[in-house]
Amino acid sequence: MIQQDIINRSFIALFIFTVTAALGAFGVGAILLRRVGGGLNDVAAAARAVAEGRLDARATSVRFASIEEDQLTQDFNAMAESLEHAERELKESTAAIAHELRTPLTVLSGRLHGIQDGVFAPDARQIDSLIHQVDALTGLVDDLRTISLVNSNQLVLEVATIDLADEVRPTIEAMRPDLEAAGLTVICNLAHAPMLGDAARLRQALVAVLSNAIRYAPDSGPLEVETSFHDGSVVLRVLDRGPGLSEAAAARAFERFWRAEMSRARVSGGSGLGLSVVRAIAVAHHGQATLRPRAGGGAVFEMVLPPVQPLRDVA
Repeated sequence: MIQQDIINRSFIALFIFTVTAALGAFGVGAILLRRVGGGLNDVAAAARAVAEGRLDARATSVRFASIEEDQLTQDFNAMAESLEHAERELKESTAAIAHELRTPLTVLSGRLHGIQDGVFAPDARQIDSLIHQVDALTGLVDDLRTISLVNSNQLVLEVATIDLADEVRPTIEAMRPDLEAAGLTVICNLAHAPMLGDAARLRQALVAVLSNAIRYAPDSGPLEVETSFHDGSVVLRVLDRGPGLSEAAAARAFERFWRAEMSRARVSGGSGLGLSVVRAIAVAHHGQATLRPRAGGGAVFEMVLPPVQPLRDVA
């Protein structure tokens, strides 16, 4: 009888232990599951915030998160940061475009009203001034369209086999009077540079670079323009002896609507789109464009483009 009682007590103790262990395991599991799933909940909350327009919302990493949750959190935050950057760039670009359009439109409106009111005579000088403002607007719109087409992968290039040196020569000759009037002496070193490219777009890029030299390096003397075939790539290089630029300025030179501090005014500083268009044209050709300080003063612009064929096949 005593032995049976001991057995019964043992079964009761085992039952209580089993139930307690099961409840404990369930509780610990629930806590761990809550913590492990917390990362997903945080990402979901941040996603809802971004959907509501709060692009600065970020998901935070939680303790005991799985590797997959951590990766999801990092990817989401990278996406949110990219969206925030894109929105900020859109706002800045919109404001800059409005500013750039305002100047020529104000001049056009003022002059036309002046002619209408008899303040200005509709002579050749006034007509030339109006045409100049219209050309400025046309150039701005064309630059914006080029950048937009490249960004959306919709820029259609009229690609043909060309020698970049043959495209550079007439462009320089056409701009030589303006370059010399700005105190720049062009020195050409145009080596054979065969490539597949859009001749008109590449000439457009060179005009933008030379215009940039006129704007930022006037009266600096020699302006060297080079084409070459180097390390399996076609290279266009423009070197000036102007006041130069810092590493920080060189890094921002291709940003839309950015101008160096020395030339912020629109009259001397242009639209701030020239080098952005140059980079867009280089990218459309699967190449790259860079601007860097030159040893001894000045700046070096360089565009590196794919050749017409591999180096080993070029005579």
